Amino acid sequence: MNNSQKPKTKRQHYVPVFLLKHFCNEEGKITVYDKQKGKTFSAHPKDICFENYLYEAKLNDQYFANPNSIENSFAQKESEWSTLIDHIIKNCDNPNNDNAFIVTRNEKRQLADFFYNLFARNPYNMEMMHRSMEQLGWHDEVHLFANYGFGEDSHM
Repeated sequence: MNNSQKPKTKRQHYVPVFLLKHFCNEEGKITVYDKQKGKTFSAHPKDICFENYLYEAKLNDQYFANPNSIENSFAQKESEWSTLIDHIIKNCDNPNNDNAFIVTRNEKRQLADFFYNLFARNPYNMEMMHRSMEQLGWHDEVHLFANYGFGEDSHM
């Protein structure tokens, strides 16, 4: 993909779909509370917790820097994390498993990476990082994040 194209992934989730699926009902939907509207609704995991082009740095209105590179990196890691989370849930769902909460050193590292990733990719936390960098005068670094469009096209 050259820089003149938009990334193929428009809906970039800040809560991975694989995680949201664990909270679905029999119909494959999750109950969502919209804090701003004060209402609940049901939705498929793919339709919530995303922003359009969240992880893309725009160079201008038509060009993206390294399109889909962050999203692709997340997809690779999410494959590993999904396997780990499924494994842990399966172990914890078995009432006869006395070792349900025992994880290996590698699994602990993977869980730490996963939790850090969830924190860091949250749009609010990304915006706070951006503002902190600006306040510290890190203008070169801020330039890399300057055109994320936080808040636009947000979907719960």
